[in-house]
Amino acid sequence: MAHRLDGRTLHLTYARNARAELERIVAGERQCCGFLRFDLKDTPGAIELTIEAPAEAGADAQWLFDQFLPQPTATKACGCSPGACR
Repeated sequence: MAHRLDGRTLHLTYARNARAELERIVAGERQCCGFLRFDLKDTPGAIELTIEAPAEAGADAQWLFDQFLPQPTATKACGCSPGACR
């Protein structure tokens, strides 16, 4: 997945095989977050999801989009073998 945030608009790109799951997610989000505009379209190599927040969202758009962005993964503090560091 790739993403790009342009002010109030979040652009997400997914693998083509994610289409069915994206349709399900977008349907649910449209019901609970009717103030956001969702656009799902096919491109030659991917599925693109665009989510646009209303103008009045302003700087809060980033907060609204957090749930759609990839979350950082936990990393080990060192390169030791598992259980070696305490």
